[in-house]
Order: sequence, then C-alpha cells, then structure tokens
Amino acid sequence: MIRTRMSVLFLRKKGSNPLTLIPPVNDYLRSRPMRREEKIRIDAKSFRNLSKIIYERSGIHVMEGKEYLLENRLANRLKVNNCKSFEEYDYFLRYEPGGEKEITRMVECITTNETYFFREKSHFTMLREEILPQLIAKKRTSGNPTIRIWSAASSTGEEPYTISILVEEMKKELSGVRVEILASDINNSVIRAARRGIYGDNTVRHVPPDIRMRYFRKIDGRYHLDERIKSRVRFARLNLVDENRLRIAAGMDIIFCKNVLIYFDLAAKKKVVDSLYDSLLPGGYLLIGKSEALHDISRAFHPVKMRNGLVFQKE
Repeated sequence: MIRTRMSVLFLRKKGSNPLTLIPPVNDYLRSRPMRREEKIRIDAKSFRNLSKIIYERSGIHVMEGKEYLLENRLANRLKVNNCKSFEEYDYFLRYEPGGEKEITRMVECITTNETYFFREKSHFTMLREEILPQLIAKKRTSGNPTIRIWSAASSTGEEPYTISILVEEMKKELSGVRVEILASDINNSVIRAARRGIYGDNTVRHVPPDIRMRYFRKIDGRYHLDERIKSRVRFARLNLVDENRLRIAAGMDIIFCKNVLIYFDLAAKKKVVDSLYDSLLPGGYLLIGKSEALHDISRAFHPVKMRNGLVFQKE
C-alpha cells in the first residue's frame, strides 16, 4: 500500500512501520541541494552607525558605496552573535554586555588585508643599498649605535620579517651596530599569526630561492620562519590614531607605513602623519606605499629621490 504525506513517498509492507522510508526516497532526500542562506543586507542607518564606530576606533573611513564591504566582512560576526540583521548587530555593539569586545573583533575584520614577503621590492633594495649604509656610518660615530625601525602596519608579519632577513644578510656591514625592529598592528589576530611565523606558498612567492632556503623550513606544506629572524622583531598592538599609545614608538630611525594611508580620510591622514613625524629622530626616514603621497597631507617631510625610489626624511 502506498501513501503520500507532506509530498513524501512512503511504502507500507506487511508487518512494517507505515512511516518507513524506502531507500530510493532516502537517497532522493539526501541528494536535494541545501537552500543557500540569504545574504544579510545592511540598512542605511546601521551602515552610518557602524562606519562611525570603525572610524572613531581605527581612523579607517568606510565610504558610502562600500556597503558590500561591511556585508561581506561582518557576515560571520552577525552569525556568531546570533544577530538576524545589521540593526540588531548595531544595537548589540552599543548596549549589550560584550559589545565593547565585539567592536574590537569588528575592527579586526575590516582591517585584515593581504600582504607578502618583499612586497614593493624596490623599497627593500633602497633600505639595504642606500638607507642602512648611511645610518650605519652615522651611528658608528654616535654615542648610541642602535638603529630603530618601525613597521607601523605589520599585519601578519611579512614586512617586519623581510626587514629582519635583510638585517641578517647585512651582519658584516652592521658589525658594532644593533638593529631593533618594532612591528605593530591594530588587529590582535594578525599579531598572533605573525608571532607564529608560519606561512603558505602565496606569501613567500617573491622570496628569492636562496633566501627561502636559508631562513624557511617547509613542514607539511607550510613555511616556518627561522627563529633568528623572528627573535629580532617585537610585536605590539597599536592604533595609529591613538597618540598616547604611539609614545612607545618614539625615537625611530626608519618607519615603514605602506599602503595604510589610503584607508583614511584627510583628517585622519594628517593626524597619523603628524604622529609618524614626531616618532622619527631628526634625519629619520618614512617609507609609504607607491600609490600614496604626502603633498596634500604634510609639508613637514623633505622628499628625497634615491636610486631605488622616493623616501621622506625628517629634517
């Protein structure tokens, strides 16, 4: 006897449970495609509120028209916090217990960006062949033979570790001169990843083969960075718009702040660049991304054209 119930086919055998599914129907049910979750769209008010929080906490300006950025990067945070809409998520951040901690998580989701070793290679060539030799000669005649370098947006560590590799390669030239490297980011999760120093193929794709052989070990398909390189770098969580916290980055000879200013509006850019200027010693160097400029932000720095590119110097 065959019965239908809720559009599902059942077979009743003599002496059997009338609701026992026959195997072909089971197979059919398992093979049906799962319904995809609908993407949660952000409403205008929530976009304004969340963008304001992100700006106040990080200086990053999420412009109108970038709604998709918040929708994509924060989708999992809504799920984790059982929020059915961005309006609920906005309320949770402002008024619920745990909202303050979640703001940190939200900012971390927005500030995560791709990077890799030896990104914008000409900057590292300039560092090795031009900037460091000048500073080495200067420091040897000073009472404090220490060169201090700050990677101001270090992400998962590729930039400061590239600097550390170059320092290791210049050990003979640096004889008698100590190098300290500070690496900072606003994102705690990327700092934790940086401290581990374990990377995939894509991240090391521009590392010269001989350098890769000397300073990386490949284990289970992942590249583990040599402890000599890792030990030279000190990581700290720093917000570039927090002037008080940036005091720990004072007295620098070189600052790398590459591909960061493009995320700030003009007011935040000026604030950050002023802080970077204050963090440098007289004669110190600032390196920014190739797509970035300072002409509309600050006139305090002196642009210096070197063989391998442009650098900004504090006079």
